[in-house]
Amino acid sequence: TLTENRMTATEGWFFGKHFSSLSGLKQELNNAQQQILGNCVAVNSSAGLNFDVKDHNGKPQFRGNPTEAAILWSLNERVGIDYRKVRDSTTTLARRPFRKQDKYMSTIRTEENVYELYSKGAPEIVIDRCTNFQDWDGKVKPMPKQIRAQVDRVISDMASRGLRTIALTTRTLSEKEVSEGKKEAIDGRWPKFFDSAPENDMTLIAIFGIEDPLREQVPGAVARCQTAGIRVIMVT
Repeated sequence: TLTENRMTATEGWFFGKHFSSLSGLKQELNNAQQQILGNCVAVNSSAGLNFDVKDHNGKPQFRGNPTEAAILWSLNERVGIDYRKVRDSTTTLARRPFRKQDKYMSTIRTEENVYELYSKGAPEIVIDRCTNFQDWDGKVKPMPKQIRAQVDRVISDMASRGLRTIALTTRTLSEKEVSEGKKEAIDGRWPKFFDSAPENDMTLIAIFGIEDPLREQVPGAVARCQTAGIRVIMVT
């Protein structure tokens, strides 16, 4: 194939800032931001990486959805967080699995008596359920029109360049939601929590831009074709 056949996160919008490259992201994010991003990525995911086995690109083999795996790998490679350690430190109470017709997935988790809802998926779905965003200063703020317009521009720009976009959101559960979840718990899980649609009043944390990069030999091959007088119209 012309591509590496491995989805890769290449850019993103985090805490109100757009990064055209994820190189150096760890140095840009403070510890609190890294922790929040790590929770959003690691907890609300059914994918996994096998660090003991490498694929043809020299990256860990993955299981599950390749887009989710790309975000997990970027968390490890660009932020230095091992998603396995995050999962080991938390308890998952309920999950709404990803379905194509819904275009999003959600997870409830608890750690140190804090109960949080995470949701991620197609930006046009999950961002419409956001009333807030977490700013660079760490504060959760109402999402004004100018921030929503900025987010829409970033998403449109990524999409125009062929990137797949995934938005990550979160919020803390109310005392009432926690009480109801505990009442209906079965073996430590909350199986009925997602019978309703609790994904509302969410806080936007991040947007990832993901692509399947071209193999490094491809540009040179196309250049040689052009040198030979071949007019390249389309590469698929």
